[in-house]
Parts: sequence; C-alpha cells; structure tokens
Amino acid sequence: MLKPSKIDVINDALSITLEGKTFVFQLSAIPKRLASASQVSCENFIVSPSGYSIHRPDVDEDLSIPALIKTVA
Repeated sequence: MLKPSKIDVINDALSITLEGKTFVFQLSAIPKRLASASQVSCENFIVSPSGYSIHRPDVDEDLSIPALIKTVA
C-alpha cells in the first residue's frame, strides 16, 4: 500500500489522493464522531507510518484508507 500523497478536509468532504487518483468521501457517510467533529478537529490528523490509516486524535478515530477506497471502487 502506498502512502497517500495528499489528504484534505474541504467543507464536509475528505479528499485522499493516492497513486495520482483523488477519492472524495462525504464526512456524513463515514463514522459519526468524525462527521460531527469541528472543521479544526477534522483537519488535525496523522497518517500512519505505513500509510494504511488516518488517525484523528481530537476525535479518537482511525480510518482505514483501503476500506475507504473499497467503498468507491
């Protein structure tokens, strides 16, 4: 699994760029703790060293990047 080259939170969407392709996920469609978090909390994240997941410390939420990608693939 390659690390994402870019991750952004824009309004109510999470955007992940991986291998030159951008995937966009509505925050309301992913875990409720993240969907209801403030913009500042959503923008505070750490990508795991393996590039496998995104951790949001403010809301104590981990998102599996491969699982997210599978929802749109």
